[in-house]
Formats: sequence, C-alpha cells, structure tokens
Amino acid sequence: TMMKRHLLCATGRVLAASRTAAGSRRAPINAASIWATRARPALHARSFAEEAAAAAAAPEQPAEPVEEPVKDEKDARIEQLEKETKDLQDKCLRTMAESENMRTRSMKNVDDAKKFALQKFATSLLEVADNLGMALASVPEQDRKQDQKLNAFLEGIEGTDRLLHKILSAHGVTRVWPLNEKFDPHKHEALFEMPKTGEAEPGTCGQVLKAGYCLNDRLLRPAQVGVVQEAK
Repeated sequence: TMMKRHLLCATGRVLAASRTAAGSRRAPINAASIWATRARPALHARSFAEEAAAAAAAPEQPAEPVEEPVKDEKDARIEQLEKETKDLQDKCLRTMAESENMRTRSMKNVDDAKKFALQKFATSLLEVADNLGMALASVPEQDRKQDQKLNAFLEGIEGTDRLLHKILSAHGVTRVWPLNEKFDPHKHEALFEMPKTGEAEPGTCGQVLKAGYCLNDRLLRPAQVGVVQEAK
C-alpha cells in the first residue's frame, strides 16, 4: 500500500513537470500579428474595389463573333432535297389547278356550243315567224266570218305558225310577248311612249309591235314595244 502511494505521487510529479515544460515552449503572442490578422479583410476589400474601378474605366472590347458551326455535307444535302421537294409540290399544285380550270372552261365551251349552235339559224327563222304573224293580224275578224275560203286559208297559216313555234320551242327558242308587263331594258326595246289608257300602269309595255325571242335564256332579239308614260 505504501508503495502504491509512492508510485502515485511520483506519477503526479512527472505529469506536472511535463505540463510546465509544454507551457514554457508555447510561442508568445505578438501585437503585430494580431493587427495583421484584423487588417487582412480590409486589404482584400480594397483590392476588390480597385479592380472593379479599373474594369469600369477600361474601354469595352467588341464581342468576338461567334463562329457558326460548319454544316455537315449530309445536312446540306438534306436541306437541298427538301427545297427541291417543296418547289416540285408547288409546281404540281399549280399544274393541277390550271388543268382543272382548263377542264371547266372546256366543259362550259362545249355546253355553250350545244346550247347555242342553232343561234344563227334560229335568228334567221324569226323573220318567217314575224311574216306569218303579220299576215294573220292583217285580216279583220269580220272578213274571216264572211268569207269561208279566206278563213280556211288563214287557218292553214295559223297551223303553220303554231308548228313553227313548236319546233323553235323544242330547240330552246321561246317567244317573248310582254304586253302589260313591266318594261325590262334587257329584254325589251322601247320605240315610243304612249299615254295611259284603261288599266295599264305607267312603265309597262302598253303595245307590242314585234315579239322578242330567247335561246336558252340568251336573248336573240328584244321585243319592240310602246311604253306607257306617266299621266301629266
């Protein structure tokens, strides 16, 4: 027990001596080093401010042009083919449109040729119809009743006139007889004005001198009429 106590005391003395020696070897604190440590952030801030001012005062350098990457030969070929395809599609569409327009015009021309092929021939027959009508209108009704031969002759003329108009109608030629109808400058030709008589309204055809004719809604000849004028 006594030996243990002596060993513990010796050990305590050794530890105390080692601590004292370590404390004596510690470097002394210098005031200059403390000032340098505190002044370092200020120096860094000053250097940063000087660099920023210098950068602001320096003239701006023009930006260097960015070089575009050179296109690959394959990409260039694809772009060329796409452009050619677009041009060909445009030409194809234009050609189709022109063909359709030409087809439509051709069909219209053929249709018009069918409808109006008889225009000149029908126009030449109108004088025949006019002469037959004037022959019938020239004989008073009283004379027809008194003369049987004359009446039979006129009946033959009437039959010829009806047959002629029937044939003309079968080929698209229609008669225009606008008595008491509103005057239409597109279908009627006004030769004179006449005073209002009876129930005739002003601006209507009060008298028809010569019938008009149309071929499939195309005017061959306007009707020659007298127009009722306003009462003065």
